Amino acid sequence: MIRLNGDNYKVIYLDTNILRATLEMSEDIHLGTLSLLGKKSIYAISIITLVEFSHKAELLESFKKFIHTIPLLILKPFKQILQIELEKRDSNVRIDDLILLISNPLQPQVMNEICEYLESDTFFATCKLLKEDQTETYQRIEKEIESERDFICSPEEFVRKRVSAANNIELNYTLNDRKILSLKIVNLLLYYTYKERRKKAERSAPFDFLISSAVPYVDMFITENSQAKSLEMIKQNHKVFRGIDIKVMKDLRNARKYDA
Repeated sequence: MIRLNGDNYKVIYLDTNILRATLEMSEDIHLGTLSLLGKKSIYAISIITLVEFSHKAELLESFKKFIHTIPLLILKPFKQILQIELEKRDSNVRIDDLILLISNPLQPQVMNEICEYLESDTFFATCKLLKEDQTETYQRIEKEIESERDFICSPEEFVRKRVSAANNIELNYTLNDRKILSLKIVNLLLYYTYKERRKKAERSAPFDFLISSAVPYVDMFITENSQAKSLEMIKQNHKVFRGIDIKVMKDLRNARKYDA
């Protein structure tokens, strides 16, 4: 939930595949996505999604048209979210802390700022950095899956080890508290996807996991089926996120039919 201009709004977070489908696929998907957006809801995406779009000019152009009609939060990448969590370790992190840009159709100057950002050196530098991170993360995940050294433990032990190693500290937080949620959710996804579900590593997986780092801070996350299955397993077994709805493409088609 986020408060904007004195009103509370439910945050509906779209992963890359869902936004792509909304921009370029069938009318049912597009209108199904829009039908979820009530007067008290706002969409959110990760800047990582726009990095994934960066090599497709037609997608970025469609996105620019999209933000001229739909209010949208563009969230910071994983490493910045993690840094915010570490800096605010003694207080609660909110979705407001994670916003990089906000689109508002009622403010044309904001639209222009976003469009200029997508053509800026800053955005291209971000694309380069995040793509390098993706390659490095994929290679590391692939090695770990092959050896399974880090997967012979419980999910709690796995996450504690990873979070402690990432911060170079002994971590006393548990999966039941509200601290450093981005690292917890990313590592739980690794555990349940590759240890529990025995999935094979895919080159797109790091971006999928890193986009999910913001899930504990939103009200609804719409993603593809495989990611949704892992998230539902986490939701059932842990308290990393509370009361967050996980939706898939099928739900958008059903929403459109129901709306009609």
